[in-house]
Amino acid sequence: MSKKVISIETGILWTKVALVEANRKSPHVYDVFRFRTPEHAIEDGYIRDKENFAKILKEELTKHQIFETAVNFSINSSKVITREISIPFVKDKQIENVVNAQAREYFPMDISSYTISFRKMDTVETPEGKQLKILLFAIPDNLLTNYCSFAETMGLEIENFE
Repeated sequence: MSKKVISIETGILWTKVALVEANRKSPHVYDVFRFRTPEHAIEDGYIRDKENFAKILKEELTKHQIFETAVNFSINSSKVITREISIPFVKDKQIENVVNAQAREYFPMDISSYTISFRKMDTVETPEGKQLKILLFAIPDNLLTNYCSFAETMGLEIENFE
């Protein structure tokens, strides 16, 4: 049996939760539900009322008989910056080095307090040769820390951020 992970998308009005297979392009969905996000619990992606939000999330997970501890968080925040780029074709294990070497060009700002992440989207043929389409993310470190501390209070282990 493959590993299951809880996928949580926090929103100002609704929080969406799914129990899915981990690390698959087309994961099997075992359960999905949503619940009303407590008022003032989420502000521009940041979890502000951790105690109340954790209490309600625990109740909802128990109600749906979800007891896994691995979690993926989908963060909706205006603080997360995205860029779609193309780079010359390289092996998957080299993408991170290319992205890190060029990060300041993709994000012309002080990125010292951001975590840069990426998702490989596609390979395309161009007149210049094979290119990789990459989706880049610049996520404020304090936003990631906010979710890490929330996961810790919930007894959850973060697998990934989206």
